[in-house]
Amino acid sequence: MFSKIWKAVSVLMKPKAAEANARGQEALQRGEMQEAVEHFSTAIECDPDNAVLVYNRGFAYLLAGEWKLARADFNRVIELTPDDPDPYYRRGTCFQNEDNYAAAVKDYTRAINLKPEDARFHNARGVSYEAQGDRDKALEEYEGAIEIDPQNLDALRNRAAILGELDRGDEALVAWATLLKAKPDHKEALVQRGHLYRLADKHQRAIAEFTKAIQLSPDIAQLYANRANSFDELGQKKEAMADWKKCLQLDPDNTDALYGRAWLYALAKRFEQGLADFERWTAVDPDCGAAYGGQSYCLAHLGREQEALEAAEREIKLSRPQGLRSRSHVKVITRHYEAGFSDLKEAFQLNPENAGWANQIAWMRAVLPDPAVRNPAEAIHYAQIACRLTANKNLGFVNTLAAALADAGRWDEAVKLQQKVVAAAGESSAEFQEHLDLFLNHKPCRREYTDM
Repeated sequence: MFSKIWKAVSVLMKPKAAEANARGQEALQRGEMQEAVEHFSTAIECDPDNAVLVYNRGFAYLLAGEWKLARADFNRVIELTPDDPDPYYRRGTCFQNEDNYAAAVKDYTRAINLKPEDARFHNARGVSYEAQGDRDKALEEYEGAIEIDPQNLDALRNRAAILGELDRGDEALVAWATLLKAKPDHKEALVQRGHLYRLADKHQRAIAEFTKAIQLSPDIAQLYANRANSFDELGQKKEAMADWKKCLQLDPDNTDALYGRAWLYALAKRFEQGLADFERWTAVDPDCGAAYGGQSYCLAHLGREQEALEAAEREIKLSRPQGLRSRSHVKVITRHYEAGFSDLKEAFQLNPENAGWANQIAWMRAVLPDPAVRNPAEAIHYAQIACRLTANKNLGFVNTLAAALADAGRWDEAVKLQQKVVAAAGESSAEFQEHLDLFLNHKPCRREYTDM
């Protein structure tokens, strides 16, 4: 670092300046930036045109976050030694920290032109390109830095992160793995791989990554919340609950954990405990509509209908589609079915890409025991929408369509469709097989209202 200047100038440093410079270096090592600046300033007074001394003070200012003062010193260094790349790099860092990314790119480019084989310069220019929104150029710089220095942890990390942001998940997984080879205890790499596996519905692998991260940092609450999400997706409710509880022991206000534990309680019909967590959530984040939606759900099941409706109204003010959906649950739970369907239909109209909401309408219209509530034509209509939105890949939605066809007496179509569902579901087809058996015997599926 700064080799040209050091070789050319340090041997000529005046004795008093050298002594003050040494004290400044000691202060830098201790992290005493103000003291370091004072010693370097004393040295500069003794030897005002010594670029090393000016650079050292600029570096101390940089570490102290005094970007403007640091830039002034690096400007002077560049005047004294215009062919050295390092002061351009450091001045570029100042510009970057001041959010002046265009100026930073110019300085990093000057540094690269003078010393193209320095990986730091390419990585830094990539960071500024990324801040400007040019992810393609940023990725090119990170890859260039890695080509120069395959062990550059900053560039390895930045490349992996930007691949994830570009939705190139498989490449991001490989990139994080490469970083882990260079630094096996890199916690962010483990966590990000966990998130990528979770997004790909590979929850066992996600759990393995989060577990490794927890072993490295057992006191970080969010790591337990991350792992709990994947346990929950796998239906491992006991393990998920243990992680939510551990997370909340470490961080009682963690909203991810409050959300997760509250819904686990609620779906296990432990409505008082679920309500307590949802109320805690609204105390922590009063502007989060979903917390009021959870409250409305628990209150409805507890028979506190008016309070449930009031909670849903609060969610409607914050997020109308979600709030309408919550209010529809309250009304259906309290057996005001048509009013509930009306709210859910309006919610779907406001959010027409939400296949789950279309499926909810279809399922209830197809299977509820009360013939006054069922509506085969409407059930088929919304089930077809849900299937279309998910390209017929969601077996639960296809199962709903088969149930709607059966309710309409279209047995052959229902059987044929349900056979495909059972075949695709494999080992997890017990409930689907039960429905198929019903349809084969010209019996429709009937279910009391269950929360979906």
